[in-house]
Amino acid sequence: MKANTNGSTFGIADLAGGASIKNDVLHWVWFALRRNAAPLFDMFNAPCCSERTRGVFVQSARGTGEKRQKVQIANSLSNDNASFARAQYDGSNGKENNQMTIPTPQHSGQAAIFGLAASGTPTKSIEDSPIALQNSKPNRKLIMRVFKTGLVISGGAIGALVLAAFGLYFATSGQYPVAATVVDDASLPQIEINGVRLHAETYGDPSNPVIIVLHGGPGGDYRSQLAAKSLADTNFVVFYDQRGAGLSERVPAEELTVPNYMTELDAVIEKYSPDRPVTLLGHSWGAMLATAYLGEAPEKVARAILLEPGFFTGEEAQDWMTQAKPYMSGLGFYWQAAIAAFQSLHVSGPDSSAGQDYMMSEIIHEFVSHPENPYHCAGEEFDAAAWRFGATASQTAGNTGAAEIELIAQGAESYPGPVLLLASACNDWIGEDAQRVHLSFFQNGELSIVPNSGHDMIWDNPDETMPLIRAFLSK
Repeated sequence: MKANTNGSTFGIADLAGGASIKNDVLHWVWFALRRNAAPLFDMFNAPCCSERTRGVFVQSARGTGEKRQKVQIANSLSNDNASFARAQYDGSNGKENNQMTIPTPQHSGQAAIFGLAASGTPTKSIEDSPIALQNSKPNRKLIMRVFKTGLVISGGAIGALVLAAFGLYFATSGQYPVAATVVDDASLPQIEINGVRLHAETYGDPSNPVIIVLHGGPGGDYRSQLAAKSLADTNFVVFYDQRGAGLSERVPAEELTVPNYMTELDAVIEKYSPDRPVTLLGHSWGAMLATAYLGEAPEKVARAILLEPGFFTGEEAQDWMTQAKPYMSGLGFYWQAAIAAFQSLHVSGPDSSAGQDYMMSEIIHEFVSHPENPYHCAGEEFDAAAWRFGATASQTAGNTGAAEIELIAQGAESYPGPVLLLASACNDWIGEDAQRVHLSFFQNGELSIVPNSGHDMIWDNPDETMPLIRAFLSK
């Protein structure tokens, strides 16, 4: 899949569904490779790596010339690649003292190397111990051997990592085109809303009832929803890519909030239907945005059609993220993420966001196409089309706080108009069961199931999705 031909639309990271892959490993890969090469040397401190490495500290003293040794040994059980020792000496003034700190029982064997007794307590002091003093010289030699060995191993590991990075960079060289936004392509249909240029198009007679189509993401686009233009025979259908998403203008992360998305939607409604209430047709995150707007301006919405909204509450969001994790982990996923990161380094334009957008699009495609992800029917790949994915919109959504998520369904119960919830038959994650829970948020709601379909119903099975929508509109 290439970013300008195939992608995915799914919920507030569909948060992956970015993903908001909100994955520390993926963020590390991106910034390490994109910003500069220096972070490559922080590999052993990356979020994916173990933090169980601990130190063993030994203080020894002799009568006249006091010396203190500080030895830090990396736990080989925690990190095979980071093993080192370091000796430091300075003056001291007094009595003989040996002190050893062993954070965990598994370091007892390391302590035995120095001829000292190990305990399970954080600190064990051995006063006036001639046995420990007798072993001080051999310990220094052993320390230096371990130190040199550690340097060789660490240097070799870093060298291998750098070579592997160069190898992947050249192996992934090629052309990875990314579609231009309305900022760089004046031929694209567009409107300006609240100072932001949005990719938008309309179908039908403007005098007919207005339907506003809201795509998924955040970060997706409306390409996979275009079958809804068949409704233009009796309606005026409006499609637009939200700010920072699809082919619309990119904006700073602080402008990608639920209140700002609602303000933008309100301005779109004012532009196309200032005097008549509209029908909102939202998919995934777009259905969540529509629900939020119902509570904000119920008088401006005649009815709403919600195609598998992801979640309405902070608790649902947490459950979503928990179930998403298996589809965003494992060596295969991380390998594909790394490949996408290196491929993105070869993206040359058309704008500064193109490389990151390309990488996020590829990673999200891996997530939604996971063999066990029910966003698609069993044995099929998630192949919903997209022009371009907005990485910043997805990542920002992944950082959305619980308080802002709670805004989504706040006031929905007071909306008196009819609401149709659609669930896909193949999706047992946010499908029928989840939408029956969402049905309870509305006074006048109903639920229909789309057969032979995954999460992207209008794309997967328009022949059975659109008649359900038409029947609801005719009531």
